[in-house]
Amino acid sequence: MLKPDNGKLSSPVLSRESGSNARGLSGMFKQWRGETMQFIDNSFSGSSQSSMEKSIRCLNKAKVFLKCFIILLAVCVSGTEQSSALERKSVNSDPNGSKPFMEFQNITKRKLDNGLTVIVKEDHSSPVATVNVWVKTGYFNEQDEWTGISHLLEHMFFKGTKTRPVGEIQNEVRSVGGYWNASTYYERTNYYIVVPSSSIFNALDIEADCLKNSNIDPGELDKEHEVVIQEILRKYDKPGTMAWEKMMALAYKRHHIGRWRMGTPEQVRSMRNSVLVDYYKKNYCPENIILVVVGDVDTSLVIPKIDKLFGPIPGGTLDKHFSPEEPPQTELRYRQTGSDITQSYVAIGFHAPPALHKDKHAVEALSQLMGKGKSSYLFRTLKQQKELVNDISAGYDTLANAGTFYIEAELPTKNMLEAQHEIFKLIDRIKNNGIAKSDLDKVKTSLEYDFITSMEGVRRQSNTLAYYESLGNYELLRKYVDKLHAVTVSDISRVAAKYLSVDKASIQEYRPENEMDDTTAEKVKNNIKHGIEIRNADETDADVSMHELSNGIRIVIKERHGLPVVSLGIYFEGGRLSETSMTAGLTKMTLNSSLKGTTSREAEKVQDEIAALGFELDVKAFPDYSGYIANGLSRNLLKAFDIIADVIINPVFSANEVEKVRKTQIARIKKRKDNMYYHPMELARYITYGKHSYGLPVNGFEETVEKFTQEQILKKYKTLIRNEHAMVVVVGDVETSAVLKMLENKLQDMPSRLSDEIQLKVKAPKYQTGENIVKRHKSQSAQAFAFFAPSADSEKAPALNVLKNIASGMGGRLYNEVREKNNLAYTVRALLELNKYGGIIINYAATLPENEEKARDMILKEWGKMVDGEITEKEFENAIKYTIGKHQISLETNAALRNQYAQNVLTGRGLNYIKLFPDLIRATTLNQVKSAAAKFAKPDKIALGVVRSIKEEAGEREKWGRVSP
Repeated sequence: MLKPDNGKLSSPVLSRESGSNARGLSGMFKQWRGETMQFIDNSFSGSSQSSMEKSIRCLNKAKVFLKCFIILLAVCVSGTEQSSALERKSVNSDPNGSKPFMEFQNITKRKLDNGLTVIVKEDHSSPVATVNVWVKTGYFNEQDEWTGISHLLEHMFFKGTKTRPVGEIQNEVRSVGGYWNASTYYERTNYYIVVPSSSIFNALDIEADCLKNSNIDPGELDKEHEVVIQEILRKYDKPGTMAWEKMMALAYKRHHIGRWRMGTPEQVRSMRNSVLVDYYKKNYCPENIILVVVGDVDTSLVIPKIDKLFGPIPGGTLDKHFSPEEPPQTELRYRQTGSDITQSYVAIGFHAPPALHKDKHAVEALSQLMGKGKSSYLFRTLKQQKELVNDISAGYDTLANAGTFYIEAELPTKNMLEAQHEIFKLIDRIKNNGIAKSDLDKVKTSLEYDFITSMEGVRRQSNTLAYYESLGNYELLRKYVDKLHAVTVSDISRVAAKYLSVDKASIQEYRPENEMDDTTAEKVKNNIKHGIEIRNADETDADVSMHELSNGIRIVIKERHGLPVVSLGIYFEGGRLSETSMTAGLTKMTLNSSLKGTTSREAEKVQDEIAALGFELDVKAFPDYSGYIANGLSRNLLKAFDIIADVIINPVFSANEVEKVRKTQIARIKKRKDNMYYHPMELARYITYGKHSYGLPVNGFEETVEKFTQEQILKKYKTLIRNEHAMVVVVGDVETSAVLKMLENKLQDMPSRLSDEIQLKVKAPKYQTGENIVKRHKSQSAQAFAFFAPSADSEKAPALNVLKNIASGMGGRLYNEVREKNNLAYTVRALLELNKYGGIIINYAATLPENEEKARDMILKEWGKMVDGEITEKEFENAIKYTIGKHQISLETNAALRNQYAQNVLTGRGLNYIKLFPDLIRATTLNQVKSAAAKFAKPDKIALGVVRSIKEEAGEREKWGRVSP
């Protein structure tokens, strides 16, 4: 945390002696506090409802007072020795960085008589809470004939109970302003509800009811068969996902991790009611379930409620099916597959250690070194230096009884063999030559940051606690940082040699169909080994404030001291607003080029230095403003901002680096065309906004990006990066005065407006109707169509937000009609995009080719009803609560708050819009919502974008594409 002291940035540092005394006093005060709290609690027992509420209020005030008193005494004991706050060690580490980052206070764990494990963690930073039911069963626990049953059962879990009919649970959750969802993975299925904390008992009641009384109705099951099949088909159209799934199937011959996780359409359709009930009885036993509650709750009230609701659930007889073990892999496996895609993908997998293995942390560090971010070895070598790939990364998927180290790349097919050679050449260097200690320290800092932020937000906290508890005990969290910092340089070389052997690799290529060839495993192996020696081996703490620097730059600061992290953004108005069809993508290319070196730092040095501090630096080009965003450890903010300011003020735009950025941006344009979610939206926007910049894709068009000159980029930079355009937003563990001093010092050289610069004059878009259709060989057709909407600061914006939530989301009009009742699409939704000068309501659905028009007609029919005023009082009331609840839940993280403050100020809504929003929604009337629907949501005036499956060919194609001989 940043703190000022007599104008200097400083923070307290405890000596060994004072630290020891403080710990002794802290323990004594904790004991005294506990005894006092117990006395107060006992004094209030047996009170009436009214007096009990008063007692609870008194108790909470007493607790707050005691906490403040203890903190004050601890500070007095600790001494006043000072050092730089921006460079201090956080509470997670001693000088060697080896202590846990937090003490995990306010956590209560107990086991009910029926075997259910309960964890409650109090977090009063925001008025939200979550209930997470974590069932320790997933894809690993399915028999071969019922692959995907865990996922299908997940879909049925909230389908209704004895007392809550189908659809009631969605409405009940929305009515209290919350949301619910679920997910299935290899070793677990979890169901969570996130609500404003005042509704935590409602969430507990719903989860308990579903566990005890969930209906697996045959009629609803038949409907959900088709929904799940739509989800399966949707994945067939994702090239990256397909490459991954095929690689896993290649790498694992016996272990269940190698199966297509959701099963095949034929398997899913054959699963009857009795099969799901039997699986439920064998796996959903209390002893196989972890219940986690996290948020702004009182443990003393939550635990008795859990006892009452979950205690009566019968213990049952657990009968889990386990995956067979995978034998060691001793030879290279290779497969080549083709499909209707525009670029190639390769996924390389290796068997790796499971979660509790002694090598786990070293392998995790190795994966980060090799493939996380632009400073990673793979990205630097294959992307930046050799320009063989469009993108490349590495990762490590670790589970209780399995692990997979993987490398993924997108690249031109002609570079495939050379790229694979370079990947294994890099692995060989790590094995034989080792790595720099500074690189390992950088990765440890990055992993520490990731670990800390896994406890940011109530849902993420609940997932983290449940995950570690499922491994044995949530207390394993305490050991993570210790084990991470114990990893040595020699450990990295050792695990690289042990696990990343060419003879233990599984290589899956996913190519455009017309670019397949006769490559064999032997050819790949010889290519890799050529010239390489392969060595094998066995809610808020303080109000937000706005300031202005001496050069006119606006500053927004929000102090949040829950975790030692910070998020900041440096934004500039304009940017994309001046783009035309001939300059689309210029803003994004300019910003990305500015990251590629400064007058004092080369491109690689920028990435190395920022990553070493536990920070990530990126650029964003929004419709109304653009700029730089960074997230990282707050203790390193001063050093990190020195680099960030250098990037913004002193970029060099070397011709060589600009060319690299150009190639990357063109690759992203191509990748976007393969994305069945974003591409139809881009097609619809391009029609809707006419010639306005809002309709242009952020990365531009291939033909425009190809022609941008270095001079154009430099001119764009000089026009955009001006202090008159600038605003900085900082949210996190910082002190306001210290941040202002830092920014005043670092941004004083920000250039001012050129005297001959022409002011940008922006007009509202002139909306158009029409259609933009692209035909592709895909399993599904994806469509988006838009209605026009007003500007972000319009007085009608609150009513449109409510209207959108009546239409969209689980339990909304579109979801109920298109998915739940008619099973026409897995994904159907409406989005509200409000920009400074105008916006749109955009609808999306992905369907079977033959259902494209039917789904669109059904969505338009529902909008037609709302235009005609067919909105019930209950729908309206639930949407009001849901809109407010969703707003509160969406602002848990520093990055989310930072983004909202920037958007609100720069689009004209104002700094206080976050606080005003709930009151604006509550003040909205049903008539205002109906009026907004009639004015904007006109079904006969739409702009349509479609990526249409070629029906006659799509039906004949193998779902996984064509396989080479």
